[in-house]
Amino acid sequence: MLESIRTQQYNAGQIITGGWQQFRRNWLNIISIFLLINLPLGIVLCIMGINGLAKPGNWYYMSFIWAQILFNPIATIASAYIIESSVNGEQISFEKALQHALCRWPAAIWTTILGTLIIMAFSLLMFIPGLIIGIYYSFFIYVVALRGMSGMKALCSSKQLIKGHWWRTFLITGIVGIMNFIATILLSSPYIIFKPSPFIDSMTNTIANVFCGAIFTSMLIVLFLNTDYLTNTPKTAEESDDNLTPMPESNHS
Repeated sequence: MLESIRTQQYNAGQIITGGWQQFRRNWLNIISIFLLINLPLGIVLCIMGINGLAKPGNWYYMSFIWAQILFNPIATIASAYIIESSVNGEQISFEKALQHALCRWPAAIWTTILGTLIIMAFSLLMFIPGLIIGIYYSFFIYVVALRGMSGMKALCSSKQLIKGHWWRTFLITGIVGIMNFIATILLSSPYIIFKPSPFIDSMTNTIANVFCGAIFTSMLIVLFLNTDYLTNTPKTAEESDDNLTPMPESNHS
């Protein structure tokens, strides 16, 4: 898998398998990062629920949503850094991954805001234009995390990568998203049915989101890496020679 990711366009099954392999190889660091970011947010949501504040539309709940938007990129950036390093044969420590994520965090926030505004502007026209540009920009967080870009440059880089691969990206992202949704529901369902205390319910949902988010984010990172490597990795001299058509020999009398 580590060799072919640079030379072979993966299908949905290979993306899912490759993402799962990378998660298993680096699960401790990835889960630790996701827990660090999501567990405090889950505790806050639990406290809000106990006090009757977790109602969509009120100020407390909107503040919580913005906190999620602000802090969730840290886990994604760190995971992308861990997985690409693993693909390249290097094991990254939790501390180094977190340090890298915090360095790229401001750029991720700025690019998220810019991308969201552009998608919203396209969505005002109709749903379809917003969806199209949303898929084109779906790699931006990985570009910010791993390629040192931000703002419009990162968004344009994401669009350039996906150009010619829009339907592939849409379908694989959709499959992974549906799998994530189903897995999260299944992990949370026993507690939804038996209705335990609000604290246990909130913590269960948080843990389910952490594990499912970590696994399926790993799959999307592999999708990005595969697309990026195929698009931007220069061909070797041997590969270039294979693509050359031999010139016919001329006969001299």
